[in-house]
Amino acid sequence: MKGQISRSNDDTIHGLKNRELSSLKKLHDNYVYSMSGVVALVVTDEETRNRILDWTFIKAWHEVENYESSQTSVFIWLLRISMKVMAEHMEVPLLEMQKRVYHAYRELKAKEEKKN
Repeated sequence: MKGQISRSNDDTIHGLKNRELSSLKKLHDNYVYSMSGVVALVVTDEETRNRILDWTFIKAWHEVENYESSQTSVFIWLLRISMKVMAEHMEVPLLEMQKRVYHAYRELKAKEEKKN
């Protein structure tokens, strides 16, 4: 399965680099749910979350030439882009946004562990 995901991601990134809109749709469809969860850790307003998600994928489209599969996964690449977009939107330094996401994630995990 992992090999299939990797191959699929490689095809998607290749398509993005060739400016294929169908590849942007595929990237969006494959990752929007995960990215939405990350953004929701920090952004409570649904309209703002959707705007941030839109800009995350637009930036991915424009920055795809900088993506190197040997350096990072597609998920981590998109995560970094989404944090940059959130930082810009909320007008806070990127490091501050990274800390907010990290602490919100840790808090969520602690709540889940208490349930179990």
